Amino acid sequence: MNTAIEPATPIFSRLLVLLGIMAATAGAAGTLLLGYMLGAALPAWLDGRLAFLTFQLLFQLLWLVFFISMFVLGLSLIRSGRDRRRKDIVPGLTLYFLGAALAAIGIMLFTFGNVAAGLGLFVVGALAIYVEWSTEVV
Repeated sequence: MNTAIEPATPIFSRLLVLLGIMAATAGAAGTLLLGYMLGAALPAWLDGRLAFLTFQLLFQLLWLVFFISMFVLGLSLIRSGRDRRRKDIVPGLTLYFLGAALAAIGIMLFTFGNVAAGLGLFVVGALAIYVEWSTEVV
């Protein structure tokens, strides 16, 4: 009986690398943009001049967690494609943090009146958490 896992096909590996490049690029761009926005607003908030922006800063920090997770997800996909993996393609905590950040963003949007976007992001975040929790294939 052979229990070894066959490597992924070259097409699947290339697709993983391509998806990884797109995810890493989006994650890096979002992280840089949010870092710039937080770098401008955070010092003023810490001085007490912008206390009314507390929820906005929390919202931006959640997006920062999402984009950092997206960047790490992209790097994991690139590595898995390079190694021709068929199982354990993405580490679980990456998907968990990505999903948790999206779910929290969705709750905030829902709370502040953007019902459709809030529910949509919450469902996508919950789905990412569920996929991470229930499967070892991803």
